[in-house]
Amino acid sequence: DASPSSCFGADGRLAVRWNMLGAVLASRGRPADALAVYDEALALQPNYPRALTNRGLALQAGEELTAAAGSWTAAAGLLPTWACMVTFAMLAKAVEDNPAMAEAAEQRSLPRLRELLGEAA
Repeated sequence: DASPSSCFGADGRLAVRWNMLGAVLASRGRPADALAVYDEALALQPNYPRALTNRGLALQAGEELTAAAGSWTAAAGLLPTWACMVTFAMLAKAVEDNPAMAEAAEQRSLPRLRELLGEAA
């Protein structure tokens, strides 16, 4: 089996299920519940890009844009460059009111984004 869940082991398979549950909750308009579930997935598999991306969407729905940017930055750091275009676009849109962060997102500068997010914490 070459599915993503088979590559993670038992904890990873459970993380995939938590992530799928989070997606269902988010699609039903329950971003706060989805966020809690994504955090469960990430507790099992901290470097799970899809859960980090979905967590960012749930945070964005809750108007927590800096936290969303942090999740998306973490996801982008785990993905190959060619797979980050949508992530950086979401990030740039979420932080458009912060010129320095928006510029870093548009330039796809993970070091600068991490620096700015550290300052925002």
